[in-house]
Amino acid sequence: MPTVFRLALLSLVFGLYGCSRYDLLLNDNLVWQAQPLFDHYEVEDPALQNCLAATIEAKQIRQATGLTELNCRQAGIKSLAGLEQFSRLEQLYLAGNPLQQIEAIYQLVNLEVLELEQTSSLVCSQRQRLEALSISRLQIGAACN
Repeated sequence: MPTVFRLALLSLVFGLYGCSRYDLLLNDNLVWQAQPLFDHYEVEDPALQNCLAATIEAKQIRQATGLTELNCRQAGIKSLAGLEQFSRLEQLYLAGNPLQQIEAIYQLVNLEVLELEQTSSLVCSQRQRLEALSISRLQIGAACN
């Protein structure tokens, strides 16, 4: 009997985990309410806002710390102001953007991968500062040589 109980409990746990994105009603009473997607952030750049919104939706991000990878290649982003609130970012792909403001990068202490190829001359002017960061894979591009 204990084995059957364990299997039933395990099935219940996995079943509820699979439904974590949905509200659960029992006899028209709310038993479980799914946490909404994260939307309590403000960024300066509309293109960055669009990229963040699409990523949060696609990856079902429920809090800022849940976002660890952001791919915004060729998105028309000029400013990264506000990105620092996503403090757990580990991978950031920004190739092909006309960046004019990148200060937020210096506050992202968990970055392991940073791709800035084919961006603005601002990135080139900050090459030494970027290389001083503890980023295992920094891609700035040949245009900065």
